[in-house]
Amino acid sequence: MHIRHIEAFKYVRKGNPIMKTVYLALMATLISIIFPTFFGVSSAWTILPGLAIGVATFVIINRKYGKLVDAILQEANKEVQSAQAIMQRASQNSNPSSQRAAQQAMEKKSAFAVDKLKEGFQYSDWQVGSKTSLNAQIGMLIFSNNIFLAAQGQKNKLKDAIPYLEASIVRGWRANILRGLWHAWLRLAVCYFKTSKGIESIKEVMETIVLVAKKEGFAWSVYAWFLVQSKKLDQAIEVLARGAKESSDPVLKTNLQALQNGKPLKMAEYGQVWWGLGLELPKHLSSKAQGMGHPRMKGNRYSRR
Repeated sequence: MHIRHIEAFKYVRKGNPIMKTVYLALMATLISIIFPTFFGVSSAWTILPGLAIGVATFVIINRKYGKLVDAILQEANKEVQSAQAIMQRASQNSNPSSQRAAQQAMEKKSAFAVDKLKEGFQYSDWQVGSKTSLNAQIGMLIFSNNIFLAAQGQKNKLKDAIPYLEASIVRGWRANILRGLWHAWLRLAVCYFKTSKGIESIKEVMETIVLVAKKEGFAWSVYAWFLVQSKKLDQAIEVLARGAKESSDPVLKTNLQALQNGKPLKMAEYGQVWWGLGLELPKHLSSKAQGMGHPRMKGNRYSRR
């Protein structure tokens, strides 16, 4: 996907330690508490009203800019849905020229969606959590538009997704609040795997994920898959054993038994949610990649250089 931007890091920047919304809320609180005392009103009577005014100020401003960000998200999502519809129609057409035209149309719409999402960064200092969420969505969009192209021998632009996905990762108490972004973090681990960043970096991301998504057997199984690919079978078994204590996912438990018995993981049981990561390909896509003579494909699994 061609992305029209000057620098990836232009929009992935560190914001102020305290957001503008918080500053204004604090100012409103202090003014409401202190100002009446100049007219003889006891501060004992102004503290609670001042706090209430501060909270109300924060909520009103946050909601105002939240609506602006939501409008941008909706417009971007329309472009993404349109791009998906184009590709779905193209998949039913065997004409190469039609498929190329569909691919170009999809790339154009996806690029527009990315640019539209970037517009939301202008509100990131006003709306709590918007910068993290926008980075996650941009990173996932870039990822989804490149992962299968890379698998089929076309130019890999997954590196373009990494700065955004890295900016979406939060830890500590914020990770629990934003745990819904763990799918974006999972794609960061995939990008690290594809770009050979190293298993330690992957493990760091996966530990963040399983800490907040303990009940998600899929996350534990993917973690184990990375370890198996890095020839760390004992660690993979340990991870699945940890996951089995937290999750009731039957596939996770099947995979644990498989590794303990010296058999391969059966990630295909997860269906589309697994294929969407591009770590393995469904048979029809795998056959196509093999037919193209792609050097990194072996069977239906990636062979790392």
